[in-house]
Amino acid sequence: MDIKERLIKIITSEGLTSSSFADSIGVQRSSISHILSGRNKPSIDFLEKVFAAYPKYNAEWLIMGTGEVYKKPKQPTLFDFDNKAAPALELKEKKDDVVPEIEQQIKAEENVNGDSGQKISSKEEIPLSNNEIIPTLPQKKIDKIIILYSDRSFIEYHPS
Repeated sequence: MDIKERLIKIITSEGLTSSSFADSIGVQRSSISHILSGRNKPSIDFLEKVFAAYPKYNAEWLIMGTGEVYKKPKQPTLFDFDNKAAPALELKEKKDDVVPEIEQQIKAEENVNGDSGQKISSKEEIPLSNNEIIPTLPQKKIDKIIILYSDRSFIEYHPS
């Protein structure tokens, strides 16, 4: 199947004629006619207009004939926001219950170095498992800790 046949598949699946397809992507009707007759190959500008008008189609499929016809749905990220992701607002009510427990854990971890029970001074280095070390920096203070949950909710902890 060549690009001409894949364009025909898009046109028919959208229920359009070649003229209405040309109008919908903003090109001259003769351009579509020349491409569908095999006289011309579609240009990059032409393809950009197709993808702008019909973003659900996979560019790799249309151009090269590989992959799926339709794009796969985008994996949601932490920064995508919709009104369904409002559980974070409910969490503000629960925050007062959770923060003291987190605060105690953080203070315990700040004061004790592993199993030795020794306090860590601000100039010591903390050993990691792969023989690297992280120097602690006394001039820097933690301003905010954000805990992210898989249900897209979060809590903020401000040590003060």
